[in-house]
Amino acid sequence: MSTFQRALLTLFVILWPFGAVADTFPARPIRVIVPFAAGGSGDIVARLLGERAAQLLGQNFIVENRAGAGGVTGTDGVAKAPPDGYTIGLSTTGPLAINVSLMERMPYDPVVDFAPVMLLARAPELLVAGPKAHVVTLDDLVSLAKQRPGQISFGSSGTGSLPHLAGELLRRAANIDLVHVPYRGVGPAANDVVAGQIELMFADLPVLLPQVQGGAVKALGLASNARSPALPEVPTMVELGFPSVQANNWYAIIAPKGTPPDIVAKLHSVLLQIVKEPVVASKLADLGFEIVGGSPESLAALMRSEIPKWAEIVRPSAAPAKK
Repeated sequence: MSTFQRALLTLFVILWPFGAVADTFPARPIRVIVPFAAGGSGDIVARLLGERAAQLLGQNFIVENRAGAGGVTGTDGVAKAPPDGYTIGLSTTGPLAINVSLMERMPYDPVVDFAPVMLLARAPELLVAGPKAHVVTLDDLVSLAKQRPGQISFGSSGTGSLPHLAGELLRRAANIDLVHVPYRGVGPAANDVVAGQIELMFADLPVLLPQVQGGAVKALGLASNARSPALPEVPTMVELGFPSVQANNWYAIIAPKGTPPDIVAKLHSVLLQIVKEPVVASKLADLGFEIVGGSPESLAALMRSEIPKWAEIVRPSAAPAKK
């Protein structure tokens, strides 16, 4: 046997197990960790995609909600899981980009400790006003806030969360004094803005869409550069004269570092097929999501670019560092 033939044989022996694993994957149910409470936008996406993925792969996708520490607890569970493809996660901008600057110590490195699989979708932050605000447009809000500095409150899903930072962006851009009221999750904040306990809040569009459509709150503006087909009548912050108020939450599938590339590729292929299916795409669009379906490399690049971007906003936002 020649040297070249021996080299080819060695390469085949090295690579063969990975191909064999991918060929038989999955052989048992896959756990999908969502680092937020059930019923949130991330949970909705995970369950919708998991149901279809189970049909295509012949194994159940078991969604596990593991909330805590702004999404860090559940995302850390993905980082610490065996890298065999049987534990993956759906995570978002906060745990993968914002919390690095918000927390004194992180239990994982978003850039190093994961194998990116796919950026599934984005959802812009939507600003809504409840009945207590007595405003119809963003201009109304800005005028009222300048007349009543420090007297108008906006809620969020927690200090340092994307909705909080969206509010900070608006506060700076409009030069108004708003009072931030952090909640332990988006649900309680949404309940209080509807009940009139607080005047305003930002949240992912899919979270607030039912309240807007039902008339419980008034949509004032979308923190994006393009209108949403789900609420085509709502103007963007760019149209309203505040182009710097841009805040899009993104939803990504990640696996633990060291997950075999063939398994990552198989997961990516199946998920890409799902988000391109008309029925699934239509459901996500109706809920207010913008489908992306990018490559693992594009997700890795996004994570690297978003960390310094949000660091510039976290530092002066009065968001205290968490341990």
